[in-house]
Amino acid sequence: MYGLIGGLIPDAIRIINNRYNPVLPEYLKSPSFYIGTLLLVVLGGGSAYLLQADSVVDALAMGYSAPQIVSSVLQQKANLIAPPVDGGDTGTRGGPTLFETETKKPSMRGWWGM
Repeated sequence: MYGLIGGLIPDAIRIINNRYNPVLPEYLKSPSFYIGTLLLVVLGGGSAYLLQADSVVDALAMGYSAPQIVSSVLQQKANLIAPPVDGGDTGTRGGPTLFETETKKPSMRGWWGM
């Protein structure tokens, strides 16, 4: 149960961060956002179940980290296949992505931002 909640945390934080924005973000109007969120929640709950979380904190941490890892890897993969049209950042943490430019060497900060 707590693994499912852990899987919901990243999207809940994203929505809470936009609570003062008077305009509803476009992704909240898309059914793919809700389908993706549901898949990440199930992934979080499944990882906590399969890894046999011993406590509430473990279940929340496992539920949070599994979807974050998968969504970060998929986002980086998408950036490699189809880089942003405007050359801007599509990372979730506001910093440059690891593979943003060919001339830039990967940095520790870029790695943590994945």
